[in-house]
Amino acid sequence: MIHRSLLITALALTASQTRAADAGVEFFESKVRPLLIKRCYECHSAEKKQKGGLSLDQRVGWQTGGDSGPALVPGNPDKSLLIEAVRHKDKDLAMPPKEKLPDGEIATLEQWVKMGAPDPRDGKVASASKKIDLDEGRKFWAFQPVAKPPVPAVQDAKWPASDIDRFVLARLEKEKLHPLNDADARTLIRRASLDLIGLSPSPEEVEAFVADSIRDPQSAFRNLVDRLLKSAHFGERWGRHWLDIARFAESTGSNWNLPYPVAWRHRDYVIAAFNADKPYDRFLQEQLAGDLLPASNDAQRNEQLIATGFLAIGQKDLQSLKPQIYKMDIVDEQIDCTSRAVLGLSIACARCHDHKFDPIRTEDYYALAGIFTSTEPMAGVKRLRKRDLPVTRLQALAGMPDTMTEAQRDAFVLAEYQATQFSLDLRDAEMLLGKAETELATAPGNTKAADEVAKLKTDVATANTKQEEALARFESLNKQDHASLAGKAMAVRDERKPADTAVLIRGEVDRPGAIVPRGVPAVLTKDEGTLNITRGQSGRLELARWLTSPEHPLTARVMVNRVWLHLIGAGIVESVDDFGKTGQPPSHPELLDFLAQRFMQNGWSVKQLIREIMLSRMYRLSSSHDASAYEIDPANRLLWRANRVRLDSEALRDAMLHVGGGLDLAPPAGSPVLQTANEIEFYKQKGLFNPIVLTKTHLLEADKITPDAKCMSDNCGHVHARGLLTRDYRFRSVYLPSIRGGNTEIRATFDGAAPEEVVGKRAVTTVPTQSLFLMNSPFAIECAKLLARRIKAASSDTDRIRLAFEYTLARPPTTDELTKTTAFLADYPKLPIKEGAEHDSDLAWTVFCQILLGSAEFRYRY
Repeated sequence: MIHRSLLITALALTASQTRAADAGVEFFESKVRPLLIKRCYECHSAEKKQKGGLSLDQRVGWQTGGDSGPALVPGNPDKSLLIEAVRHKDKDLAMPPKEKLPDGEIATLEQWVKMGAPDPRDGKVASASKKIDLDEGRKFWAFQPVAKPPVPAVQDAKWPASDIDRFVLARLEKEKLHPLNDADARTLIRRASLDLIGLSPSPEEVEAFVADSIRDPQSAFRNLVDRLLKSAHFGERWGRHWLDIARFAESTGSNWNLPYPVAWRHRDYVIAAFNADKPYDRFLQEQLAGDLLPASNDAQRNEQLIATGFLAIGQKDLQSLKPQIYKMDIVDEQIDCTSRAVLGLSIACARCHDHKFDPIRTEDYYALAGIFTSTEPMAGVKRLRKRDLPVTRLQALAGMPDTMTEAQRDAFVLAEYQATQFSLDLRDAEMLLGKAETELATAPGNTKAADEVAKLKTDVATANTKQEEALARFESLNKQDHASLAGKAMAVRDERKPADTAVLIRGEVDRPGAIVPRGVPAVLTKDEGTLNITRGQSGRLELARWLTSPEHPLTARVMVNRVWLHLIGAGIVESVDDFGKTGQPPSHPELLDFLAQRFMQNGWSVKQLIREIMLSRMYRLSSSHDASAYEIDPANRLLWRANRVRLDSEALRDAMLHVGGGLDLAPPAGSPVLQTANEIEFYKQKGLFNPIVLTKTHLLEADKITPDAKCMSDNCGHVHARGLLTRDYRFRSVYLPSIRGGNTEIRATFDGAAPEEVVGKRAVTTVPTQSLFLMNSPFAIECAKLLARRIKAASSDTDRIRLAFEYTLARPPTTDELTKTTAFLADYPKLPIKEGAEHDSDLAWTVFCQILLGSAEFRYRY
């Protein structure tokens, strides 16, 4: 007989594998299949030809391989022939043979192989897909209108505190289950505080809530929720959730990773919107078409312009080979983000072919694409190809001083570009001179070598003069540029001549097909998805209004599900970014529609939705274990208890600093992602002037909070006053620089969201490096020292121990914990140490505090 624990473990593992497989299929459909069609099918598909016996239009094709054997080794790019071929290291194997793929496309293939090469194609030879049946597609649950389900009757009429509870209890009773008891007051205040503001409650706040709960538990909790919803820190916590979805970052990503110096304005807009409880429909309209909405004053106009940064902050490959490819890649990124964020659909999978799973036609994709090709991103960067300079365009804010004309800005960017190139020229010339001088030293009488040295000295002098002149031009304009940024924002605006766009056959820009009118996916409408677009406009405003119509089947459902995820720990639809056929069905479909209707009826108020969920009895359940219920529902999809949720990387960092009194709760002004005189001087000293390129090695070490924090790059050691490296970031994690292609240590270790894509639900891994970080990182040790110093003022060791538990876990220690901790503190000085060393009297307390900060109870909210 199989042990129950083994069966439960197997079920949990299967669920985890299913989620990973879903993510892999999504990555293949949105990134890999279009790339294979575009770059490989011409020579390696059953429809065209199969050079070398290799077919890449079917899974079995790369598994079997061609004349040279299997094309891929799933999980190992370095041993995969296909990856070796596209890297062009072996000329005989190189593919495509005429021109190497862009680095970004090679990276996509490498990532796919690392993921295990997920490929949903069933192994049959590719054939023309059947025409999508829209009427049949509209029958899918997510594409049906939001219903108005009746509140169900329940057997235990005394248990529910709200209609939400009745939906949950009815489902539990159907499965012969009953919810656990309520959580205690200390657990509840910590849970609510972490959920709403991302900060632990103080011991004083805990004691006050416990006392209030004794008198009237429901009133006490209601008052707590209302207080937290009014906190300015609410927007910082819930704004971060949306920034994950909006793929917010302060750099372009890809190979030339240029900074977005004013992206922080959009971040602050999002935080302020959540604090103000801006209606969600208005929130979406401003982000998609704020520039097209009326405004009553300059402040409102600027707010709406900054909101449209949502469409400008995406990843951009500035080394894209062709201008049209560059533009269509940006459009694809905008479609992908908008559709996943708002609709929970992967519409971008229809760029090269009809969607393989959902009833989304290629015509639907290009109907949307026409809206975005009619839109100009004002991101401050452009394609970097030879003479195609990165002429900066940013949105001027109303009523703000503009100290730099477009012509002056173009001159500034040209000077910056030239300074970089001339620095490289100087470095190359100096290297050649050094080599020539070495050769001359070995043959002093060699006239040819002496002439070469003389020539190269002239070249070095010329290159040095050009570099100094370019630096002078750059530095004279740099101060003016920084002053100009005070009145600029990332945004979008309509192109001068908005127009419909053509379907691109297989997504190839040089193979245009029929022009399709701008519109939306037909399956989500009652007709062909056309929009009545105002003449001379892009159609973004009409798109925004369509998305936020009360009749829309997805917008309210998707947002309600996202809110549910962050409060309950799992979405009603577990695949929060995929409401299509490859996603998971809702565990409580009637409850989802009930909440979606309530959300819209309450004016799309996110705070009201949160309040209603939190005041349910279901939210207040204990997270304790029940063996019989666990056997029936190990994943807790029926909600018989509260889920235990691990703190995300930002909340964990903030909590570790906050409990020791080391977190600065005041929001910083702007962002550290700005170039400064110190950085420029640093690059000049290194002989490579390139302050605009951000790399993994020159990445903010935000976890290192000591006053003398330095750049950790090889042989650097430079202290940067501002910019990407800093002395002492103590403010909240939501304000830390977000750089594509790199991450701070705590974000990387604890599954921070990758800003290259929409992340509605973060991964939660358990790996050894997490424990090692909490035990050994300078950040963790420094936080433990802060906490140890904070509790030092207590009158006795017992009180210090009690205070440490209350700061970190919102509860006093148990008798057993107090006894063992006291013994540990007494025994610690007796431990052997290095010869000649002395015991630090405070070290034992630091170690004790570090144990608390590394405990599972601290890292999770119960």
